Amino acid sequence: MSELSYTKLLSGSTNGRQIPVAAASTPGTLIHTTPSIAGTSDVYDQIFIYAVNNAVSNQNVTIEFGGTTSTQDLIPYTIAPNVGLVVVVPGLLLNNNLSVRAYGSSSINLSGYVCRIPVNSQGLTNLQ
Repeated sequence: MSELSYTKLLSGSTNGRQIPVAAASTPGTLIHTTPSIAGTSDVYDQIFIYAVNNAVSNQNVTIEFGGTTSTQDLIPYTIAPNVGLVVVVPGLLLNNNLSVRAYGSSSINLSGYVCRIPVNSQGLTNLQ
């Protein structure tokens, strides 16, 4: 694997298109799953996700970042209508086959990308 990071689509997206939030409760709609690679710390995904509210009133969405059973995994948002893209995951790191999911209003669509950061044999990323 290359020592340089590279950009990927969210694994829950089709060809980079927005992902509609279909789940009203946990577990949420799958947005992205990090790779499962031998050693489990061989790659980090830096995840950027943006939300759009297509309703005419405020709508709620909860991001489940890495898990669904602990409150420390939950990132709740209220998204106003007609404000364009709202950052809901600002480049947080995740690895080891963990997932990002979302639940809430079906009026919310999510989009974004991942910067995949390989780790070298000394355990350092190209950012260190």
